[in-house]
Amino acid sequence: MIINHIENITKREPLIEYRELLLTYSEPRCFYTNAKLVEGKGRIVVDHFIPWSFVHSDNLWNFVLTTPSLNSRKGSKLPSNEYINKLFQRNELLTNVKDQNVREEFAKYKESTVEKLYGYAEINGFQTGWNP
Repeated sequence: MIINHIENITKREPLIEYRELLLTYSEPRCFYTNAKLVEGKGRIVVDHFIPWSFVHSDNLWNFVLTTPSLNSRKGSKLPSNEYINKLFQRNELLTNVKDQNVREEFAKYKESTVEKLYGYAEINGFQTGWNP
């Protein structure tokens, strides 16, 4: 029973709900390249800015839209530092959204926590400086 519980702690959930929220409150553009994303099955994916393999959680503040190929190329790497400020700017816009689901997602959000997580991921051996 304990092993089953531990395995379910880090179980990945589908990110469709988050994809729809991001598409609702932002333009369909790749976070990393700013290229327009074309809607269609499997053409727009949600990427964990700080890799899921490090944070083991799904938080809207950590999600960005991109293409399947860029998401695969990024893998478990950390985006270069230039993208952190872009993430903060995007998250600032989302904190002002009136949607209750979005507000709940950002209830405990802090930029300082994101910076610490990024730093801890780097200390733990996650490759930094990824660029498309």
